[in-house]
Formats: sequence, structure tokens, C-alpha cells
Amino acid sequence: MFKSRKSIIKASIKNTLNQVKGKGLDIVYNTFCGEYYVEPFNLTIWYFFKTNEDWKNAEDSGFADEIRQLTKINMLKKGYPVSAFEINIVPLGFEKHMEQYIFANHTEEQKQEHIKELTRRKVSIKFASEEDVEKKANGNYYRYFK
Repeated sequence: MFKSRKSIIKASIKNTLNQVKGKGLDIVYNTFCGEYYVEPFNLTIWYFFKTNEDWKNAEDSGFADEIRQLTKINMLKKGYPVSAFEINIVPLGFEKHMEQYIFANHTEEQKQEHIKELTRRKVSIKFASEEDVEKKANGNYYRYFK
């Protein structure tokens, strides 16, 4: 049976939140965006903690990584494409052995920035806080993402 990507994402987020409920800091809001209906890797999932301190504590304690991993596992179990979680370096029309030529005249910093840009093609699971949304966008999530 075919499930839409949107329904897989929603169900996976719900399962993840149920799995972490009471284990650490509470997620007070979540959302997702991107053109995942065109390409499955064009997806960003956002989880929001109440405060910046909660957000920092979640990152420092590994709780945020646990949420990332559970989200991925739940999505894969529900049928989201595995390839959406892999780093896909765009070959730019060159064979792999030509990679050194692509970066021949770049500084190491430029090379790393270019690689970073090319490797963004995977599902991204990010965190923020309501406090940050309030501070940067007067509580407006739409403006926060712009």
C-alpha cells in the first residue's frame, strides 16, 4: 500500500514524540517543510523546545541526537526512502577521479564550503526554541523561517 510522504512524516514525528515523552525536555512545537513531494531529501523537520537553555541542554546531553535518530528510524519503518537520509554529493558532471581537478584552485575553506553546499541534499532534522522564535520573530513562526 502506498503511503504519501506527508503522512509518513506526520506519523513518524508523532511516534518519535511519544517515544521521548517524559524522557527529557519537552518538545512544545514541531513542523516540517520542503519540497519532499518532489524529492524525498528536500525535507527539514523542526522540533522546538520551550527555552534556549532547554535547547542547549538537549544538544549537550545527546537528547537531540536521540530524537534525530528516532525520527529517522520511524520514517524508515514507515516506508520513507532510505536514500533521503544519505549524503548525496553532486558529481557536477565529472567522474570521481576528477574531484581533485574541481577543487584545484580553491582554498581549503572554499573547498569545505563547496562540499558543505553539495552535501545538503539529505533530510535535515533541526531544533530551536519558542524563546528564539519570540526573540527573533515576535513569536511568528512564519517570519522565523524566512
